[in-house]
Amino acid sequence: MKYYSYPEYDPDPAKQGIVTLSEKEILERYWDWWKEQGIKKWGKEHFEANYSEKDCIEDWVIVNWAWEETNL
Repeated sequence: MKYYSYPEYDPDPAKQGIVTLSEKEILERYWDWWKEQGIKKWGKEHFEANYSEKDCIEDWVIVNWAWEETNL
């Protein structure tokens, strides 16, 4: 399983930090919303034929400016 980290923003600089999530955690948090948006945009048939959990994780990485952790 891969892990990804991203900088978590907080208006208080003392509370800002790095959050690390597993692929499973990313999918638990993001998949349902991401899939719903994809179906709205492209339709269910097209979405299910062309998109996967891997695509969801890749989008999440981009949106969150995340990077894969290699030292865990």
